[in-house]
Amino acid sequence: MTDAQQKECLAVLLKADIFSAAGEMELASVLLDFSELRSFKKDEIIYSPQNPEKCIGVLIKGEARVTKDYVTMSVLHPGQQFGTVVLYHKTDYFVNTILSKTDCKVLFVKKEGVDRLLAHNRRFAVAYISYLSKRIYFLNEKIERGIQAFALSQKCVRRKRRGLRHFHHRTFQANQCQSCQPLPGAGYFIRERQTPARRQKNNFIVKED
Repeated sequence: MTDAQQKECLAVLLKADIFSAAGEMELASVLLDFSELRSFKKDEIIYSPQNPEKCIGVLIKGEARVTKDYVTMSVLHPGQQFGTVVLYHKTDYFVNTILSKTDCKVLFVKKEGVDRLLAHNRRFAVAYISYLSKRIYFLNEKIERGIQAFALSQKCVRRKRRGLRHFHHRTFQANQCQSCQPLPGAGYFIRERQTPARRQKNNFIVKED
């Protein structure tokens, strides 16, 4: 990494959510020993579930899309990072795919660099834990909204079912208000709506031979 690139990355890290808690000298050391700056063209894959590399990615320039099953979940801007939540998870599987929305630069900070910052900088450790707490709270909110949306959809389904049963019941009642009446000169019957007086007299009028 050149001096100009290091200065560019350092300027972004000092404004980032987590890395801004670390000191400038510590960040410069991590940039020198445990990081790599990569460039990506538009619509290139930056990070994917097939990528086993343990690191945190920080967007330095441009924009990137966080996708899940081809659906865009969010858009990353300079200073925002990815890979933070799963960095210390036992699995090597990264849940989302990061795609470059524009030409962009991404700084990849290796796990060993994050280990050093956590071990030697308390403010950075607190910022890291705080960031994870926010992510957990955000995911819980999404789950809660999903549960509420599901409950509302189930309520709508039940209302539709009640409305359909009521419709069938009213239709059945309407059919019950009709009786068989013979057509003149015909040997079969047709349905005809009866008046209350006719229904009191008899329920069916049968053609006599």
